[in-house]
Amino acid sequence: MAVVSLSLTFWSMISRRRRPYGSKRNSLRLWAPKKWGGNLTNTVVPAGLGGKSRQHIVVPTGAVERAQLGLEMLKAAILELTRSNPGGITNSDAASLLGLRSDYRGRQKDYLSYSVLGLLLREGKIVRLGDSARHVAR
Repeated sequence: MAVVSLSLTFWSMISRRRRPYGSKRNSLRLWAPKKWGGNLTNTVVPAGLGGKSRQHIVVPTGAVERAQLGLEMLKAAILELTRSNPGGITNSDAASLLGLRSDYRGRQKDYLSYSVLGLLLREGKIVRLGDSARHVAR
């Protein structure tokens, strides 16, 4: 249900109706492609993330851009959490405090936040504290 409401909220934020600059919906529209009323001019997926071409899968228009925008928002939220906690955060901290608890059929718990932490590690924006499970911002 959360994914559906996020999608509906996102689409309502980037609708073509004009809103005053002070509104939250208008501020998020700035991160949308020009065709949706935003100021982004390209639809390039970051290098290394494209992967294989799948001929039998249909990717709806705008799906890649929405996914990348969502991923950037998740990374920004987790990075802000690490910067606010100089002692570091764990995957469990990120998952529970940011409402990112996830699982697949009751197993593989909290891989969403774990994967985002991995992306931030690869980008060099956070580091892991020695052998501990804690991550701190650079």
